[in-house]
Amino acid sequence: MRFATFLVFFVLLAFTASTPAQIFSTGEVILLDTLTPAGGGADHVTVAINSNGDALVTWSSALYPFPSLDSVYRRVEAQFFLRVGKVKWMTGARVTLGEGIEPAGSPVYPFGDICRKPDVVAVGQNFIVAWTRLENADNGNGRIESAFVEVPNTLGDAIYHTESLGVGYPIANADSRQSGLMPDLATDPSLGNDTAVVAYAPLLEIRTTGTGLGKSYNFDLLACIIDYSQGGAPQVSTPQILDTNIGFDLYPDGNGGNQEELSGGKILPDCVFDSQGNLVLVYEEFRRYYSVNPMASEDFGRIHVRRYAINAGSFITLDTATIFGNEHTHPQRRPNLARTPSNGLITLTWGEIEPVYGTSDVKQADLDFLSFPPQIIEEYIPPGVNTDELLPVPFQFEAYHGMVMSLQPEDFGRLMPYRLAGFPFWHPTPALTPYKPWRAALDVLEDDTANGRSGRGLLALTFEGRVNDELRTYFVLRQL
Repeated sequence: MRFATFLVFFVLLAFTASTPAQIFSTGEVILLDTLTPAGGGADHVTVAINSNGDALVTWSSALYPFPSLDSVYRRVEAQFFLRVGKVKWMTGARVTLGEGIEPAGSPVYPFGDICRKPDVVAVGQNFIVAWTRLENADNGNGRIESAFVEVPNTLGDAIYHTESLGVGYPIANADSRQSGLMPDLATDPSLGNDTAVVAYAPLLEIRTTGTGLGKSYNFDLLACIIDYSQGGAPQVSTPQILDTNIGFDLYPDGNGGNQEELSGGKILPDCVFDSQGNLVLVYEEFRRYYSVNPMASEDFGRIHVRRYAINAGSFITLDTATIFGNEHTHPQRRPNLARTPSNGLITLTWGEIEPVYGTSDVKQADLDFLSFPPQIIEEYIPPGVNTDELLPVPFQFEAYHGMVMSLQPEDFGRLMPYRLAGFPFWHPTPALTPYKPWRAALDVLEDDTANGRSGRGLLALTFEGRVNDELRTYFVLRQL
């Protein structure tokens, strides 16, 4: 693929939002269907593309308008897009996989259920989805749920398999406080058909560290294997603790104290398989100086990199590494990985946050586990001027590695530029600006030969945007 081809994807897309269409083509942006009412919001959208070029998009949405207290109840929704030609797709019906349920209904937990922040992975022709169900209470009750999405061999919508209507198959119970339990899925042919790994990070403990200092927030990192190959409820391996006492403490307030507790996810594991069939996992840690023994002289943030062989459901550590950013005292946040089949290297992106004021710069590196010893090849990216660079998502296609990020320039709203490794500039996507794009997710079908497009690929991109200033989710496919 020539550089100009990639440029065409982001710059020349016909970004025209629409309601779900019966038939659509590459380049058309789809406003995803949702049950959320006017005044509510849909967010945390993610996407996977299967071996046929079909796509499944999942997201979470509010049951009630904001700022109602009941808007905390959220559901997980999904929509399937069936390929019906080389560059034509058919829109499937929106379904609810995980329903948010109030106490007056029939919730899993007594104080009501919140379903949110799904992830999805293609397993050959089919898909596996995972999300968090947590109780609407500060008691730590939560679990990972999953659905299997079957793509039939005849033209038609996907078939969704869950334990019951609006309730996924339970995978693992865990304390959902602080980290949000945000699951991440990855798959590899070595696991077998319709099988994936899920990683997640529950709260371990909140510990008082010393008078006038603050609390220490400690988490576990776990993973297990979800196997749908036998039909019905999945076979789930015993969750294995891969790391423990991972810290994510409160940010400093600039006056020697602490800010309030951060909302949103923490630890945020992300995983892919390398070219040798081993699991590569990254996650974040941020420690205040007072949380370690002996007490440190300064705070520190870092990204952990781990690689595991998997044997009979057990994760066996092969390699470990730690990445610090330009400023060791700053949180290194939201690591993401990508690898397509033609690549031996794995692309890693993350953000470095200035903790007091919240400004951010994005980082990129390639992980080379084929060299001995393994290497981390950093792609040095100069920081932006008067901007917040956030939520970077990596991509690969053949020899090209890069990232899409969410950019919040001063006084200009939100943008979504992209960058190719080795090129010292960002490419804008000005047609996206009216939608205030945010929090991209993407997946790549690198080899589309089986669908009559030799040497070509497909990229599926989702993002959050605005409709009448209300948060909604979007989806677009593009030829590579």
